[in-house]
Amino acid sequence: MDTQKHIITCRCILTQHRRLSNPPFFSFIVFSLLDGDGNVIPKLTKCSYCGITHRVYEICKSEIIDSESENIVSKDDLSIFLPEKLVTILNDYNCELYTFEEAKYIIDNRVWKNNSITPFLVLTKDEIKDDVSTHHEGKLLKIHDEFKYSIEYWKSNH
Repeated sequence: MDTQKHIITCRCILTQHRRLSNPPFFSFIVFSLLDGDGNVIPKLTKCSYCGITHRVYEICKSEIIDSESENIVSKDDLSIFLPEKLVTILNDYNCELYTFEEAKYIIDNRVWKNNSITPFLVLTKDEIKDDVSTHHEGKLLKIHDEFKYSIEYWKSNH
């Protein structure tokens, strides 16, 4: 089964943008599972800013669900099925729900065994600007197996 991180746009607007003549809507990242044909397996999630419920049904597409649902998986729900040390790291770095979902996918599917590249999660990401260019850098969490991890520095080339 394949996966995809993608952006969903909500109808809410960040407070600092409300006075703009054409304010941008808030967007947030979701982690989706794809079926054998590459289609998103629909799921419910909440906007990380306003908390409204979205039904994600396609890459970068969702519909707002007017009623509250108890069928939304939370970080607490996922934490029960992850190793305690991994949950501590994710919580210490204030990781979003999509990172917990990706971590659970990696652990459940033992991705480190099926891949020549060690699976990793981005813990931090900063944009660095200088006179010549802009690049990104931060920390990532490499998952070597269910209970073995390392935190490493990373930097983009552009």
